[in-house]
Amino acid sequence: MTQGDLGLAWGDMPAGDKGENVGKSIAAYEAALTVLTRDADPSLWGKMQTNLGNAWDDMPTGDQGGNLGKAIAAYEAALAVLTKDADPSSWANTQYNLGIALADMADVKSEDSVAWLARAIASDKAALSVFTPDAFPRDHADAEESMDNHRRAYEAAGGPATRPFDDIPPAE
Repeated sequence: MTQGDLGLAWGDMPAGDKGENVGKSIAAYEAALTVLTRDADPSLWGKMQTNLGNAWDDMPTGDQGGNLGKAIAAYEAALAVLTKDADPSSWANTQYNLGIALADMADVKSEDSVAWLARAIASDKAALSVFTPDAFPRDHADAEESMDNHRRAYEAAGGPATRPFDDIPPAE
């Protein structure tokens, strides 16, 4: 748990080199995950995977596509154990973060941008199924804004010619 807290602290460090700080954050999460296993505590392991995904998504240096690929893999690992039924808020938060990483990947892999953006929108829709205006007003507003941005990018990339926005189902 201390390694996880250290990862959060390094990720939020306002001073110093951002790339080095995020690298230390990633190292702390990875150290935590050597002890905190999926079998021992699936929920906590999933939340640590989400934090690791956030760190990889924030990494400003190195191969952006590779960094985003690691973020997406961490979010997908988290979603294997953080289910909508068991922990709706953590599931929705991870879907929201996955949507951002997928949309960021669309910028890096522009030849596949429509597919990446469709996946981002599916994650956004999933997050919004939990982050309702009444239950989670701030999270709802953030997820709604994110989906609007992804929708505009999807439309600009010609996505509706392949699949209309309304036909994209929420991620599971």
